[in-house]
Amino acid sequence: MQNSETPQVVYDFIKKYAEAEDCVPTIREICEGTNIKSTSTVHNKINQLILLKKLENRGHKTPAYKLTGYKLVNINK
Repeated sequence: MQNSETPQVVYDFIKKYAEAEDCVPTIREICEGTNIKSTSTVHNKINQLILLKKLENRGHKTPAYKLTGYKLVNINK
């Protein structure tokens, strides 16, 4: 079983959330969804995922990151 604080667990949560909600989760939603207590830890994992090219940094845009290679499209609209 993976440690709940690994970058892969955070990535898997972000991907699953994005597919269900048509947007990426907030830092606090990631904390809740992965049982990570610290928002700082989540920021660190997101930065690791950016370095691994699994997420893309969007700079000062909101949200500040996106899934690499994914275009979120809401098929219900």
